[in-house]
Amino acid sequence: MNKLWKCPLKVNRGSFEQLPKEWLGAFVNFYAVAPSYEDACDKAVSIAKSMGMENVELTESEPAEIDPEDWWDGYVLPNYPGISDSFPSQEQILEIVDKGMVFHGPFAGWKNE
Repeated sequence: MNKLWKCPLKVNRGSFEQLPKEWLGAFVNFYAVAPSYEDACDKAVSIAKSMGMENVELTESEPAEIDPEDWWDGYVLPNYPGISDSFPSQEQILEIVDKGMVFHGPFAGWKNE
C-alpha cells in the first residue's frame, strides 16, 4: 500500500535553474508516494537529480510519513502557515497520492561565499 512520505534533502544547484543564481544549494522537502520511506526517498533523490540538482542527499532529519487525510489541517497549516499557498491543497494531495506522484516544497537556500 502506498503512503505519503516527507523526504528532507540537501541539494546543490547544479543545472537546476529555479534556484536563485546566488544560491550554492538548498534544503528542501520532497514528498513522495511509495510503500516505504526507503522507496520514497530513492524516488525523491532520483527526481531531484533528474531536475538537474547535484550532490543530492538526505539530511539528518528523519523521513516522515504524513497522513494524506490530514494533510492541510494537520501538516501544512501548523508547519507552514505563512507559505501554505506553496503546497498542494487537501483535494490535490489526495489525487497526488492516488497517482503515486512526487513533488517538492519551498527551498531554503544558502548563498555562495
